[in-house]
Amino acid sequence: MIRAVKPVVMTACLLLAASAMGAPIQGVSVASVSSEFTAFGWDLGAVHTVDGSGLSGGTHAQLVYPGGTSWQTISQTGTGEIVFDLGTTYDLGTVHVWNLNFYAPYNGRGARDVRISTSLDLLDWNLEGTVQFAMATGLDGDPGFDLDATAWSLARYVRFEILSNFGSDDNAGHVGLSEVQFFRADTGDDPSVPEPWTVSLLGMGLLGLCRLRRRGR
Repeated sequence: MIRAVKPVVMTACLLLAASAMGAPIQGVSVASVSSEFTAFGWDLGAVHTVDGSGLSGGTHAQLVYPGGTSWQTISQTGTGEIVFDLGTTYDLGTVHVWNLNFYAPYNGRGARDVRISTSLDLLDWNLEGTVQFAMATGLDGDPGFDLDATAWSLARYVRFEILSNFGSDDNAGHVGLSEVQFFRADTGDDPSVPEPWTVSLLGMGLLGLCRLRRRGR
C-alpha cells in the first residue's frame, strides 16, 4: 500500500506545478486604433496584432507585399495608439510583443518608446509606465520580447501609446506592431487551472502522503 502512494505523490506534484503556469489569453480583440494603413495593396490592419496571422512556429516572419500580417499607422508623425480588449478582467503575468518586422531598413517603423496603461472600463486608466521596446530584426523568425506585467493593475483593456519609432532610412513616420500575446498570471481565472483553495488542498494532501511514507519506512 505504501508503494502505491508514489504515483499519487507524482500526480499531486504535477498538478501543483501546472497551477503555477500562466496561460495565453484567447479571444483578445482590438478595441480602438489611431489609424491603419490599408492602401496600395497593403492590409496593415490592427487586427493582425491579435489574430496570429504573422506567427510561424512561434516567431514572427517578415512581411511580404502585397498583403500584410501586421499593423501600421497611416499617420507620419512617428506616433500611434492601439487599445486591446482582453474580453474580461485578468491579472496579467507576461505580454509578448513582436515589433513591426519589415525587412531592413523599414523595421525602423517599429514602436520604440511606448506608454502603457490599463483599464477596467475604458474610462479610468492606470499608468503602468513607459517602456522602450526592442527593435525587430527585419529577418524571418524574429523572436520578439517579453514585458513583465506582474506589477500591473487588474485589467480588461491595455493601451499602448507609441511615442516614437526607431527612425532610420525611409521610416516615413509610420509606426506599428506585428503581434502581441497576453498571458495570465498564475492567479488567473482560467477554470482549467486549480483555484488557490484547490492548490492548498493539494499541498496538504501531499504533506500528508509524505508523512505516511515516512511512517512506512
